[in-house]
Amino acid sequence: MKKHLFYRSLKFLSKAALPSIGILISGLPAIANNLFVRVVEVEGRVFIRPHPQAAEREISVGDRLVSGSFIRPAPRARVLVQCSNRTPPKLVPVDELSSVNTLCRDEFRDTIRGDGFLVSAGDLRGGSNAQIPYVITPRLGLLLTTTPPLRWNPIENSHQYTVTLMSGQEIIWQIETAEIVLPYPTNQPPLIPEVWYKLTVTSDSGKSSTDEQTSSLRFRFFPSAEADAVQQAAQQIIESGVSERAINVSLANLYSENGFLAEAITKLEGLVTQGYQQPFVYRSLGDLYQRSGLRLLAEERYQQAIALAIAPNHVEQRAAAELGLGLLYKRVGNSEQASHWFNLARTSYVELGEQEAITIIDSCTSPDKHC
Repeated sequence: MKKHLFYRSLKFLSKAALPSIGILISGLPAIANNLFVRVVEVEGRVFIRPHPQAAEREISVGDRLVSGSFIRPAPRARVLVQCSNRTPPKLVPVDELSSVNTLCRDEFRDTIRGDGFLVSAGDLRGGSNAQIPYVITPRLGLLLTTTPPLRWNPIENSHQYTVTLMSGQEIIWQIETAEIVLPYPTNQPPLIPEVWYKLTVTSDSGKSSTDEQTSSLRFRFFPSAEADAVQQAAQQIIESGVSERAINVSLANLYSENGFLAEAITKLEGLVTQGYQQPFVYRSLGDLYQRSGLRLLAEERYQQAIALAIAPNHVEQRAAAELGLGLLYKRVGNSEQASHWFNLARTSYVELGEQEAITIIDSCTSPDKHC
């Protein structure tokens, strides 16, 4: 414990460590402010046109609106959009064809863009064995809090878990619990800024999270001007006066785009617990779990997103989930499943006219291409 209190703070991240946490840092920007427009709440029917002469297409929560597009809520509909991940949601005028560029003119700079189609991945050997109590959160990367909630995979016929927080080879604290989700223990020391930690879990059946054989599963609290900017943006969203669901979707966007994976997962899993059946929530969790190197959870959430995305207005979320599965299976060496999901995703993106996504899929289907 004494060593922990005097642990030397890390001032820089080595380049070698960056791939293991799945975050690109050269010093983070003041705050990642990707100029996309995303739908965060829909009641009733809402339509978009990529340009004024294009045919309308019905959309749903999570869909992206690009520069030059137009959005029209039907009469008595209600739709909120988030113009950038750091801004509170805005209400779109009903039964009018609104320009995205005008609606988001305060945030508009050069071009409003989407958040990309190619999902990054952690070490997908992780979270691939349901008989291991692998850590879900906090797992790797950066945190906004010194007392993060803890969550791990439940093991069948296990009734007790030993949870250990470590820094290097030093045990910071250790507790026994029958739970698989619990708040950070109030009687234990909080995380110290810029110190790397690892959480391990061992079941009473002898299975341990360390049986995953994955490397560099570590996390740290990241106090900085960058983190403060994220917290300030989060507070503005919380105080925006919109629904709790719209707030949580917006916060998940903010945290995910700025590399705070655990916080984004917590917000979205909270929506799942509340019974929020939007494909975007499940697809986004699939992306986050893939980025975290949690294969089984990523597969499960992608499949759930696809099952929910039957209606035509969910085609964008279905396409993204299909592509996510294609990428995941390619990365774990399952070429048959990868080809199946890439083909489905390609068909969906042809329907959407998303040439960038089609090009990525065509490239990734090559056996020699790493995606």
